[in-house]
Amino acid sequence: MAKLDLASSEWCQLIFEGKNQAYGAYRMRANSTKRHNVAMLIVVIIAAVGFSIPLARWADVLLMYAEAEVRKTGTVPSVAAINAVNQVRKRAGLSDLPSVTTNTKDAFLNAILIERGHEFFYEGNRKIDLIRFNKYAQEMYKAKGIMPTHQYMPIPNYAVEQAISYGKELKQTWERPGWAEDKSKAQQSIN
Repeated sequence: MAKLDLASSEWCQLIFEGKNQAYGAYRMRANSTKRHNVAMLIVVIIAAVGFSIPLARWADVLLMYAEAEVRKTGTVPSVAAINAVNQVRKRAGLSDLPSVTTNTKDAFLNAILIERGHEFFYEGNRKIDLIRFNKYAQEMYKAKGIMPTHQYMPIPNYAVEQAISYGKELKQTWERPGWAEDKSKAQQSIN
């Protein structure tokens, strides 16, 4: 078990019982927030204990960069955005993106969505990615043969009733822009 002595000085050291060795230390800044100090303590503890928790994956950063770059410009992808996706593909042992997927904005965004699906398989990102790309209803219908009724989890009924008791109204089924278009495209594939 680790002991943390925050009161004795402005230096924080992580001392393990029995070994009496400092595995990590950092100086608390006078102007830093408590949240920063706690985050630094967590980093020190993780480094000392010997296991790590992934906070962000480099592949995720690169794919988010490429997506943001294309959405910001609204045109064909830049060389930097294409290179970011190709870095992820090269790490996985794949070739660069074909030129067909980099010719238009929509084709490139579809390539990013496919790449995110492959890269983050079983990491819990897929539903949010599909919602962000306005393809959730279409993909749900293709995969399961059912039309989803909501994009997000519905608000629990007790919360709706509590809001009414305070004189407020919660809309039970909030829809983000593009949800109606997504559902109509999925509906077209049914017919």
